[in-house]
Amino acid sequence: SLLSSGLENVIYNLNRQTSDMMFYEMGKTYRLNHGVEKGENVRRRFDEEHHLSMFLTGRKYRENWKTSDEHFSFYDIHHWVKLLLERLGINADALKMKEADKDYLQQGLEYSKGKKAIATLGKLSSSVLKGFDIEQDVFFADLNWDNILQMSGAGEIQFQPVRKFPEVRRDLAMILDQEVAFGEIRKLAFEKERKLLKSVNLFDVYQGSNIPEGKKSYAVSFVLQDPHKTLNDKQIDKVMQKLQKSYEDKLQAEIRG
Repeated sequence: SLLSSGLENVIYNLNRQTSDMMFYEMGKTYRLNHGVEKGENVRRRFDEEHHLSMFLTGRKYRENWKTSDEHFSFYDIHHWVKLLLERLGINADALKMKEADKDYLQQGLEYSKGKKAIATLGKLSSSVLKGFDIEQDVFFADLNWDNILQMSGAGEIQFQPVRKFPEVRRDLAMILDQEVAFGEIRKLAFEKERKLLKSVNLFDVYQGSNIPEGKKSYAVSFVLQDPHKTLNDKQIDKVMQKLQKSYEDKLQAEIRG
């Protein structure tokens, strides 16, 4: 994994009073192939893969009277992963997405296609950070570069004119059962609103204090747009109420705001 070397860079900079960082690393990783006998060729006993890792920690912007003291969040690492995939011609929304079951992540997501891992991302656990004497949040992404390059450019790129009327974003936070995946939320949203809904994005996942056992908190954004006119509050509220009711009825969601 490229995780350890990246965290060594984080603590190196922290020890030199640099607490705000965005960086990436590319390199090879090696994994034991359990299906190969010990006596066989060593090259068959280990899988070699190229990976890209990303690290975000500290403040998003340099200290300045004009900017807010905003720190990196789960949303930022998710945004950069999706942006990278889209620049390479890979539609992230078409990939399978589930919560990451990784010991080194406090909260995270995994992207895959079939049996191929594409990306794992999220907030590093406090136990991992403690091992490196890091006391601030670090957000990490690990991308399987070999699998990404195989997919890159396979999709057809389509262009359309810039829409004349503005998009509208609304956020929704909800408490859900542990088993509910983001894919269900996204699918249900487009089933209920096909005309105005343009995108659904997960920008925060939380489990911990104030969240009941067996539950999790999802923060989801919805982008609405009408190609022919500017949306008014009445239209927007109607769509959001329809989505909220659907989540409450179908997923037993508890809407928080």
